[in-house]
Amino acid sequence: MKKYLLVVFILLMWTGVDELYAQPSGKVTFDKTEFCEDEAVGGAIEPEIRIELTGTPPFDFDIYINYQSDPPSWDDWRKVRNYNSNVYTGTIPITKSEVITVKNLIDKDGNTGVFDVEETSITVDPMPAPSINDPIRTCDYDVYLSAVKEFESSTSLWRLENVGDGSLNDANSLSPIFTASANGTYNLYFTEVQGSCVAEISKSILVDYKASPGGSITGFTNDICSGQTSVLDLDLTGSFPISVSYTDGSIDFEEASDYQIETPALSSDAVYEIFKLVDVHGCETSVNEQANINVDFVPDVDAGTDIIDCTNEIELQAVLNSECFGEWIYEPAPHYLSDASSPTSLFTVPEHVQLSTENFVLIWKVTNENNVACYEEKSVNVTLNKIPESTILTDFDELYHAKEIDLNAEAVMDGMNGKWEVIQSPSTAPLIESPENKS
Repeated sequence: MKKYLLVVFILLMWTGVDELYAQPSGKVTFDKTEFCEDEAVGGAIEPEIRIELTGTPPFDFDIYINYQSDPPSWDDWRKVRNYNSNVYTGTIPITKSEVITVKNLIDKDGNTGVFDVEETSITVDPMPAPSINDPIRTCDYDVYLSAVKEFESSTSLWRLENVGDGSLNDANSLSPIFTASANGTYNLYFTEVQGSCVAEISKSILVDYKASPGGSITGFTNDICSGQTSVLDLDLTGSFPISVSYTDGSIDFEEASDYQIETPALSSDAVYEIFKLVDVHGCETSVNEQANINVDFVPDVDAGTDIIDCTNEIELQAVLNSECFGEWIYEPAPHYLSDASSPTSLFTVPEHVQLSTENFVLIWKVTNENNVACYEEKSVNVTLNKIPESTILTDFDELYHAKEIDLNAEAVMDGMNGKWEVIQSPSTAPLIESPENKS
């Protein structure tokens, strides 16, 4: 019997030692850890702390604000002594964001303990002060809104006073588009949220219908020749001046225009597309108007080289391009040409009208057979010198033993010169006075 009692006694003693050295602990919670500055009472925010303690009371522990390794002196409320309960509650006045630290837990028996959370950040958010600008513009029933947040990190939201007022395309945007249901005055609200602080403001917006610009291409110059421009005729509506944005497929252009757009000189086919119109109020309309411009080539003309010859008929030396037809032009006498359409036409001046020397300017015109408006001309100079005709002496009597005679030839053509020559003579050649005179 004594043996069993001894065993029980030893077990009881061991259990008592275990309780004696049990480590106390604390579970720390706050009613809130984020506040808005407008929640201050008497100039201070008062977060409520709750600590659930385990171990044997009473307890000692410290509550620090912005704890440092060498903290300054603290008010008594920050030093909790002989707290004879397992639950502690209290408030901590602060005026700005702080870190609350609980440390140095000791129970009745002098055992040191730990808190599950020693440091807790308490945030005091500043109250934002947003603003709503005047509407940027109104296009149709679309009103372009604009608001300004105070803090970059904050979130924002637009809302309408009534669901039937219209719609917002992006309520989270600072610059959404409000589409009103009709003309009138509407109240719109803008909210900025910075942490736990919420600031909402409103503004009355007047909606006065202003039609967005509209437009179309009513006509344009098509089938132009290389090097020419095309003119696009526009039918535009709205508040002028209207800025027209268009592209040639590779480069975007923008210009203010009322009725027309003139392209630069084109060398190949082009597609011009009008894709945006912006009126004087900044109202924008997307359009899709196209002009397909066909550009035909202009022939490269070779009329041959200038000609100088002693004849009344020559063969011209032009070249005819492929996909083209040609025409020689000599307006004073087109019948001098044997075949005006041939690049090597004969050019003949009738002998009875040919002058001694005459200059002619002929034009070789080559035309694109697919577009007669596309042609090119070049001129060639032709100089024809008439071949002199034989002249004869007038009748005279045969003379004997005369020392001199008077010669008399037919008159030469203007522009020609005649000269007397002895082609056969006796041993002593006769002398001809003034051989250039006809008589």
